[in-house]
Amino acid sequence: MVGDGGLEMIFLASLPRSGSTLLTSLLNQRPDVYASPTSNLCNILNAAKQVWDQSAATKADGGKESDIIRILRSIQDARYETDKLVLDKARNWCVPETIKTMIKVQGDAKIVATVRPVAECLASFAKLINPENIMDFCKRHKWAQHLFDSYENMQAGYKEYPNNFLLIEYDDLVSNPQVQLNRIAKFIGIDPFIYDFNNIEDSKEIDEVWGVEGLHKVRKKVSKRTYSARKILGKSAWNLYQGGEFWNDKPLLNDKGREVSAWGNASEKTAFLQNVDSNQPVWNGEKNAVVLLHLQRGLKDQISQVRYARELKKLGCTVVVSCTQTLAEKLRHADGVDVVVQHEVSSGVYHDFYLPAMSAPIQLGYQNSADIA
Repeated sequence: MVGDGGLEMIFLASLPRSGSTLLTSLLNQRPDVYASPTSNLCNILNAAKQVWDQSAATKADGGKESDIIRILRSIQDARYETDKLVLDKARNWCVPETIKTMIKVQGDAKIVATVRPVAECLASFAKLINPENIMDFCKRHKWAQHLFDSYENMQAGYKEYPNNFLLIEYDDLVSNPQVQLNRIAKFIGIDPFIYDFNNIEDSKEIDEVWGVEGLHKVRKKVSKRTYSARKILGKSAWNLYQGGEFWNDKPLLNDKGREVSAWGNASEKTAFLQNVDSNQPVWNGEKNAVVLLHLQRGLKDQISQVRYARELKKLGCTVVVSCTQTLAEKLRHADGVDVVVQHEVSSGVYHDFYLPAMSAPIQLGYQNSADIA
């Protein structure tokens, strides 16, 4: 498709483990379409624009925005040597600033994105990687962080440019693929096509580059995997990462609470809750539970109180620490801490029991806080 002055691409910007590789394999059955593997084009365009914007030579030479837009259009036109409609696949196409730029480059920016609940995406990654500690994987592994970053980018892009997105839920893609592919055809302005869902070609993406075997493996026949995502993650992680599907209009309060808690989004500054009380019972020695440890009073007190997380961990508990925003990043790596949330959103995160830190010595059976080494 040719737009004003050059090729008009369609952008694939899906969540990891949400069916984007399956989608590209299906789209490539069409003789008039080329759907790329993971592409470097978005990174190249963003890098070129960044150099242009930050270079003193741009101002010294009297460079104008129209100049960099023309350069970006030339790079885009030269990327693929094909007459087919190109659907370029990269996570960052959904970043608001990138969408804004690509609208200027080609007059419009149509983004097709597969989506899936975060807990299911995490479980799919964990099934491939088989980590020893599932909670540590969810908190610290680079692929989990990649998932969270991709989610936040897509949410931001969709919020600012909702009419530029067509979202395809993973379950809908694998249960009714022809319907979803017809939606895509209508959205991008091409004729419908009858696909073969029993003879799908595998992806040609080289998984050795990413260090995960089978990362882009596509099965010959469309079907949903039968494994239990809940069983893979376990009760604590499964409950902790529930919610947040902005495409289904989930309640904002719970979504934001879970985002901040599960994904460590320290940049979240809006106070969704004015109080920090929990509707759950106060912790009273229960083992193997998810406990919200609410740190209290000033910064020094909260830094001292985080040691109670270690005592809870000895009892097999998953420890969610609620603290002042200033301390969120510092306390994330404290001994015994599984997840850190800011006070403003702590009630939105899953927990079985609630423990105010000033009451922790009593609940832990100590005479005073000094008894805890």
